[in-house]
Amino acid sequence: MKKESTHPLYIAAREAREEINRGSVARAIEVLRRAVAAGSAGRLVLENIERIAAGYESLQEYWLGRGAGEDVPKVDYDGVLMQLTDLVVRLERSVLSQEAPTLYFNTVRYLRTKSEDNFATLHASLDHAVAEDTASPSRRTRMRLEDVSRDLFLRLWTGHPLSAGAVDEVTLIILDSRYPVTVRCQLVSAMTLGLIEYYDENRLLKLLDIYFGADEECVSLRALTGFMLAMHKYRERNHGKALLEKIDLLSLNSNWDADKDMVFEQLIRTVDTDSITKKMKEDLVPGLMKIKPFLDGINADMEIDAEALLEDNPEWEKIMQESGLKDRIMELSELQEQGSDVFMGTFSSLKNFPFFNNIENWFVPFTTARSEFDTPLYEQMRPLLEAVAQAPVLCDSDKYSMALAISGISEAQRSMIADRMTAESAQMAEIQKSDLGAEQKNRKDIVNKYIQDLYRFYNLFNRAAEMPNPFEVPFNLLNIKALKGVEPSEETLSLVGDFYMRHHLYADALAVFTRLEQRKPLAVDVLQKMGHCLHRLGETARAIEYLDKADIISGDDRWTLRNLGACLAEVGETERAIECYNRILDAADRDGDIRPYRALIDIYIKSGDRKGMRNTLERARLNGMLDSASGRLLEARSLSCTTEFLTALDIYRRLTYDGVRLTAFDLSARGCCEWLAGFREDAIETWQAAMNMAPFKEATDRKEAFLKMMHPLILNEFWSAMPVITDLVLNK
Repeated sequence: MKKESTHPLYIAAREAREEINRGSVARAIEVLRRAVAAGSAGRLVLENIERIAAGYESLQEYWLGRGAGEDVPKVDYDGVLMQLTDLVVRLERSVLSQEAPTLYFNTVRYLRTKSEDNFATLHASLDHAVAEDTASPSRRTRMRLEDVSRDLFLRLWTGHPLSAGAVDEVTLIILDSRYPVTVRCQLVSAMTLGLIEYYDENRLLKLLDIYFGADEECVSLRALTGFMLAMHKYRERNHGKALLEKIDLLSLNSNWDADKDMVFEQLIRTVDTDSITKKMKEDLVPGLMKIKPFLDGINADMEIDAEALLEDNPEWEKIMQESGLKDRIMELSELQEQGSDVFMGTFSSLKNFPFFNNIENWFVPFTTARSEFDTPLYEQMRPLLEAVAQAPVLCDSDKYSMALAISGISEAQRSMIADRMTAESAQMAEIQKSDLGAEQKNRKDIVNKYIQDLYRFYNLFNRAAEMPNPFEVPFNLLNIKALKGVEPSEETLSLVGDFYMRHHLYADALAVFTRLEQRKPLAVDVLQKMGHCLHRLGETARAIEYLDKADIISGDDRWTLRNLGACLAEVGETERAIECYNRILDAADRDGDIRPYRALIDIYIKSGDRKGMRNTLERARLNGMLDSASGRLLEARSLSCTTEFLTALDIYRRLTYDGVRLTAFDLSARGCCEWLAGFREDAIETWQAAMNMAPFKEATDRKEAFLKMMHPLILNEFWSAMPVITDLVLNK
């Protein structure tokens, strides 16, 4: 839900924000002055405006020379900008806190009715609740502790701007190990969520204090993750001197270098989440449903060891192999080991329990000491709850989902699940004990699971649409202005750049590799990747520069030559492109790679050089390249551009009979052969099939796309018939 208002003060604040974004401080001040004059704001607002205006005017006078002999003004331009921006935010917020129907502002209004509660009184209430629960734990004392924790969370989440005293009070609680770690972790999240709603430098400062000062890793690393996420959200903002000085001190923390790289890598992995969820939904689950009849044939009372079954039962192995499920499951397992979130889709349907209607519950570390679990049923499920608590692959919110969901299954099933989860947890513990890097892996796991909780909240919470989502823009540490001096390691830069490339985020990848090039100016792999990114971004001329450098250093590297040839062909440097592909063929003519032949033939076809095309096709034939399905497709496509279209059509028909799936480009060429051979109705059907496949299906101008895919002979000899042909293909 977009937070907008028709209130005059809100409109003035938005107009002032637009002037600030355009770099016009004076106009922004004037807009706010007019709002005050019109009675939209009170005296206090006017005083703030005039104070900011006075500072800005003194700054103007100084730089215009009238005050050159005086001391430098106490406020600089960035300081004026920060003060003005903060005032605009407070004005917008003052209006929205009166009328906006969002959960955030509903909570603001609710807390006004409890004005007697502040952080000091809530701190005292927390002391009392903890003491009471420690002395005589019961469901009542747990609920009392949860109520106080909720009130602290809500007040911290919605308080803005937090006074230095308020944020100090909360920080004391978070850093005090006498309080339950569940409460302290919740408060770190409340600090982060409030910061994502509205910028507050005090919160950023305290998140760093918590990262530096917390004894527990789960508290410290949550604070660092929240800090990095917020810094990315406000990546273009100017920050105060106090924060910049504290950022300079980060290197004093012995874990900082490893931690910043780790958080960076884990945050960018959220880009994977939606694609993995789609893979699970559209690929793995339907695949499992296909073999469901076989699964149903297994005795339901048998205890199944899936690994043993695959090992001992060749029929299972065959079914898994033929269905492709084995490879897909292995792929997802590898992604999970790397830190990708493979359970988002699985648990998204289990976030409808009333437990998740309360915002604070999304951020409480899983514990069996919750009032929800203090019932006779859950007392019987205690071993299962403990097994869920130890589950190594689930984030906290997914653990709550599982614990709440399994209360509805039979006792026998609960026992089986508990035994399996206990065994897996024990196995994971043994692996971690023998792992020399276990400590760093544990820190990585904490960050990874916390990011998953945050990602689920901002995408699955029933009122998430009302809130700014910090994951909307892919995370990139290099884009954060205030952290320009904070350099990731070369290894991390390389991993992150490759990750961006895999997800087609070429601008982000280029920024990463540009930074890496500054450290390794003649590294071939960096030059290659920069060339590839530039090509994908449409900067082909610059791409050629980098690929030329890589070619000089690496010699006859196939990847470099193939991509350099593609770029050269694209800009019309046909002779150099042909030279690149011939160098590939001269180096390894018999290695089974048909791509250089295809690229050369495409160049000859586009340039009208049929002799060159025939020579390359003959070369491919002599080297056995035309024996495979892809080779026969290449032959058919080549011959379709000559007068031998009947031979090409025969090849297409035989390939179709053999079950070879034709691409849209193959179908378009086959349709041209059919038309030239006189099979007009067949041609229309074939072209229609081509237009229903990518990339033609997605074309915004389908008529233009159809004309581009047409055979030159059709266009030249039957141009007058093209309107009719086009109408038949696209509109029949």
